[in-house]
Amino acid sequence: MSEIEFPVTFDIKIIRIAALDIKGKEEISEIFNKCKILHKNWRTKASSKGTYNSYTIAVTIDNENQMTLLYERLKELKGIKWAV
Repeated sequence: MSEIEFPVTFDIKIIRIAALDIKGKEEISEIFNKCKILHKNWRTKASSKGTYNSYTIAVTIDNENQMTLLYERLKELKGIKWAV
């Protein structure tokens, strides 16, 4: 298994339950800002039945600690289903 070489830029995908996704992009952007993560190229899509909202964002992560912190903060969001 190869190690990640930092800094790394990749698309992160975040899925949230639509009914709990009140502030949407704003809440996620706030997490990126607090973690000092460069983020751009937002793409948003609602599921066909409107149950979920998905966000795909290009992020640049500087180190492993920053990546760990990001995923910890994302887990704290209400209605988060997953982030990869």
